[in-house]
Amino acid sequence: QLIDLRNNTEKDKWKYYREFEKLGKHVQYLESIIFKKCVHVWEYDYTASGPYDGPDKICKKCKLYNNKYMYQVR
Repeated sequence: QLIDLRNNTEKDKWKYYREFEKLGKHVQYLESIIFKKCVHVWEYDYTASGPYDGPDKICKKCKLYNNKYMYQVR
């Protein structure tokens, strides 16, 4: 019984992992469309930068970073 439970749990784990990956790709796709269509209003964000990094720019409307390479669909 324990072996069957373990095997079923392992199958469920991988099923949810594949679903998680699929949802992540869908989010990337949606962000690429949002980045292209939004009329951005950029503001500086000092919270995510390290001591040697400059501040990042984030759009006030869509909350995406000012980096078109992050939102290219692969």
